[in-house]
Amino acid sequence: AEEGVSDKVAGMYPLAFARKRPCGGARALVKAHLDGMLPSLFQELTDWTPSTRGRGAATLLALLVYAEGEVARHAEALVGAFAKAYMDDDEHVASRVAECVCLAGAFVPAQVFVGVIGSNISNTTLAAASKRNWIAVLAALLEGATEEDIAPLLPQVCEMVGEMELCMPEEEEHQVHLLRVLLACVSSGGKSCWGVSGQLFASLLRLQALHYVGMNALSAGAADGIQRLAAALGLEGGGR
Repeated sequence: AEEGVSDKVAGMYPLAFARKRPCGGARALVKAHLDGMLPSLFQELTDWTPSTRGRGAATLLALLVYAEGEVARHAEALVGAFAKAYMDDDEHVASRVAECVCLAGAFVPAQVFVGVIGSNISNTTLAAASKRNWIAVLAALLEGATEEDIAPLLPQVCEMVGEMELCMPEEEEHQVHLLRVLLACVSSGGKSCWGVSGQLFASLLRLQALHYVGMNALSAGAADGIQRLAAALGLEGGGR
């Protein structure tokens, strides 16, 4: 019998799939035509009309369900398209794109997408808003990844967060995405976070301290993150 997908991946499927993996024949059909389909969908994601962008994002989400790991061959173009589309002005489009990114995180090896994003955010000429988009995409991809996949990359991700702390504006719309990356490391990394627990704690503590400039919701989220980190590491009373 053919293997299914994990509950985590099935939970990210669009409702139309009813949490069921498409049959092998349908997946093979999409994989055969993937190279020709992706460029037009990427173009739709940048169209000037929200309806076209929304259709492109919804179609891409379904395509990812069928294509699965085959999309890894297009990782650089895929992640680049996500970075451009992630902060869409239309809430419906932005929501669909976010779903695409999380699902892609389950199929594209973390080593690949972390490498692509790392090379882009290290560009010193990149505008703050663009770096924010790349970090937001990193967070969503990490949320979709498995512990086994991201565990070896946690030091690299923490280093990226450290670099962004130095150059991103101290504004909530930017800092919230650093928090999302840290929380994704904790939730997806689990006990593998031990090796970087000091860096994760220090970054979460810095974000918690932003209550002094009025970022109360962000501060509370960081405080919750510290509790989650303690619980993930199995420290007694960490979840209380």
